[in-house]
Amino acid sequence: MLSSNARTRQLNGTCASSVDMELFLHYSLIPSLFIILVLSLLQRREHHRQRDDASYLLGNRFRMIIPLDFVGTFRNRWSYGVAFGATANKVMFLFSEGYQPLQVPQWAQAFVLLIGGIEVGLSHFPFFACLSSEFRLVSSILGFSYSLIWFAVTTLHITQCPHGQFVGKYETVVFYWPSLLCLAFLLGRFLYMFVKSLRVHLGWELQTEEKPFLEVHQAEHVKQLLRKCPLQ
Repeated sequence: MLSSNARTRQLNGTCASSVDMELFLHYSLIPSLFIILVLSLLQRREHHRQRDDASYLLGNRFRMIIPLDFVGTFRNRWSYGVAFGATANKVMFLFSEGYQPLQVPQWAQAFVLLIGGIEVGLSHFPFFACLSSEFRLVSSILGFSYSLIWFAVTTLHITQCPHGQFVGKYETVVFYWPSLLCLAFLLGRFLYMFVKSLRVHLGWELQTEEKPFLEVHQAEHVKQLLRKCPLQ
């Protein structure tokens, strides 16, 4: 009779997943850059540039989309937090001691990690871009499709190879289930955005007011700053 650890090691040795998550991360840059380009082309520029700037040729229809405004954003805080959670396991894997995708000298390992961090950031940029875009209908479709791809590939990888070589039984499940939960939440969020924006587009629901010049929480913060301190 084989022990539990022996059976796990035997299963790990025979497991051959049809999905290489590292390779999929590289290929995910293609739809990621496409989504960023589409949303940037749709994004209206807030301020017209000077005439001598070459970017005026693009008119009023191209501006690099801001994925997250850490200063003024007060809405969708849970959605942004979940989007960060979807990237957590990738960041953990990136900075693990055994991560060496290329055989490079020791002095160049920092540059490899830097490039890997940029790649992870670009691959997960569409989550934040689709949440913050003003074009809710288009961004919800793109965000749902991109999240569904990540969810399907991650689920396929887990079902084919649920065990690992370090922790043992169900290592892959434990490592990826927080990301799966975050991706499932994003799927529901983008679906809700699509239904709501579609109802507005069809005239079944009134469109909510555009972003005000001064948010309520910002006004309250200014009032607190200008409030006189009581004399002691």
